[in-house]
Amino acid sequence: MLRRSFVFTLVALTAVVCAGKPAQTLRERPEDDPRARAERARQVADAWNGSRAAASWGSGYHPMGEWSQLPVETATFALRTALPGAAPASGRVTWSDGRSLTRPLLPASTAYEALSSVGGVGPQLAVTSMKLGTMTLPTSRGPATVPAWLFTVDGYATPISRAAAVPSKFPGSLRASPTPVRFQGSQGSTVTVVVPHGSCDDGVAVDIWETPGSVVLTTRVVNPQPGPCTADLAMEPVTVRLTSPLGTRALLDAATGVPVPYGLPGGLSPSWS
Repeated sequence: MLRRSFVFTLVALTAVVCAGKPAQTLRERPEDDPRARAERARQVADAWNGSRAAASWGSGYHPMGEWSQLPVETATFALRTALPGAAPASGRVTWSDGRSLTRPLLPASTAYEALSSVGGVGPQLAVTSMKLGTMTLPTSRGPATVPAWLFTVDGYATPISRAAAVPSKFPGSLRASPTPVRFQGSQGSTVTVVVPHGSCDDGVAVDIWETPGSVVLTTRVVNPQPGPCTADLAMEPVTVRLTSPLGTRALLDAATGVPVPYGLPGGLSPSWS
């Protein structure tokens, strides 16, 4: 089903080949023709649904939320204890349906460094102890209980959590083409994504193509202004409504044919490794 919601973004469009079915090269950005856009989205969905990439994505551990759960929006940290030494090399990620997956664990030192990076201007929190525990984290397969480093902080009854499990790799049968769109969250039948917005156009239109196995987001610039333009770019959250909850369906970018991540490798909350 194709629907439209107006949001703000700039998208670089590329081509991609999805494996698992006969190889097919998806066309570059369709022209401003609803039928062409719908056909492009259908191609992306058809290439994904039932493919090896979809099976890999659906069986892996791909976080779709913040790895760190803080008691305040911003803070700095002071380590008042020794970091734990040896820790288990791996741990289990468990979903509500009982399925689980063993993943390598990041050491406490890496978790603390990431936690410090998440901070910023704010109160200084004294970390007095650390231990390995669990936390709940959104994933591409729904909420999961994941191994996490728990930081006890002076003045707070609940410890700070930082996910410790290393995400699964990007599906090997796909080319990891970058997409500027980022997943922010879903609630009910709505999905919120973050997209970049330029200053020399009237925003973009976003078309939604839904199938039982995926949801494809198609974006196109509306009324781009000719001539020189400033390099202003801001990230804007945009909420779109689906006909049914996203659930475990893959959220795909029509421009690249790949899943829309929460974060990329090298960031603080990557969706794949």
